[in-house]
Amino acid sequence: MAKTVVVARKKVEKNLVVSDKTKITKSKQDLTFADLKAGMSVALEYQKGGDKLIAVTIKVAAPKAAAKK
Repeated sequence: MAKTVVVARKKVEKNLVVSDKTKITKSKQDLTFADLKAGMSVALEYQKGGDKLIAVTIKVAAPKAAAKK
């Protein structure tokens, strides 16, 4: 079964296929598909493959620091 991720930006959602060649990183550390969680902030590069969007790289952003009161 193909692995997929859904990326939402504002009101637009994109479904992307994650292959064995997709490079997933966070702060220069390699991650696996299983490390991805809903709600993570990511930057990604993808290619069109026919009618599919194929993720080439997924870079997970560090969580934002909580605002100080």
